[in-house]
Amino acid sequence: MITVEEFLKTVAGDTEEPTETQRKLAQSLFDMYDKDVQGLKVTNAQLKEEKTKEVEKYRAEKAKLEEASKSFEEQLKAAQEQIAKNNPDDAKQYYNTQLANVEASYKAQIAERDKALSEKLDLIKQYERKDLLRSQEVEFDREIRKTSADPKTYDWIKTLVLGENGDRFMPHETSEGTMFWATDNSGETISNRIDKILNSDAGKRFCTFNSSGAGAEGGTKSGLAGPNPFKTGDITAQMELYRKDPEKYRQMEAVANMATAANA
Repeated sequence: MITVEEFLKTVAGDTEEPTETQRKLAQSLFDMYDKDVQGLKVTNAQLKEEKTKEVEKYRAEKAKLEEASKSFEEQLKAAQEQIAKNNPDDAKQYYNTQLANVEASYKAQIAERDKALSEKLDLIKQYERKDLLRSQEVEFDREIRKTSADPKTYDWIKTLVLGENGDRFMPHETSEGTMFWATDNSGETISNRIDKILNSDAGKRFCTFNSSGAGAEGGTKSGLAGPNPFKTGDITAQMELYRKDPEKYRQMEAVANMATAANA
C-alpha cells in the first residue's frame, strides 16, 4: 500500500521538497482515502461471510431434497414391482392408482426442489457479483492512489476504467495474488487502464494533481453537471453551449472523447 511519503512525491516531485501546505493537504487526502479503502475491505469480508452461509444453506437444502427424491423413487419402484406380480385386473387397477399418486407426488417434489435450488443459486450468484465488484473497487482505489490524479476525479475515472456494470475485468489467481485482467483479451490490468486514461490529452488536463487540489493548467471548472451533448449527439445543444460557455464546451468535448478512447 502506498505510504504518505510516496503520496507526497506526487505533490512535489522527486527533487522538490513539499511545502507545509502541500504536506497537510496530502496527509488529509491520504487519511480520507485510506479510511475509504479500509471500509471497502470490511464490507468485502462481510459479503464473503454472508456468501459462505448461503452456500451452506444451499447444500443442506439440496441434501434434504435429494433424500426426499430418493424415497419417492423407491416407492415408485416398489409400486412397479408389485404391479408386475399381480395379474388380476382389480389388483392392477389398485396399484396403477397408487403408482399415479406416487408419480404425481414425486414430480411435485422435484419441481419444488428445482425451484428452491434455483433461488439459492441466484442468491449465491448475487453475493459473488457483490464480492467481485467490491474487490475491483479495492484494487482500483489502491492503484489510483499511486497516481497524480486529483482525488475529486476518482469516481469519474473509476466509471471509465471499470464501466458502469463492472464487467470489464475478471479476477485471476497468480503467484503474486489475485490480478484483474480485461475481459476484452487486451491483456490490460486495472492499473494499465488507469495509466491509459491519465496519459490521454483530456486526462492530463482534468486529472493532474497539484498543490491547490485542482486540475492542471490552472485547474478545471466543476460545472459539468447535466447531459453531455457530445455523448448524446445533440448538435443544437452543442452550439448553444459554445455560445454561452466556450470553456465548458471544450471541457465536455474532452470528457466525451476520453470516454470514447477508454471504451475503444
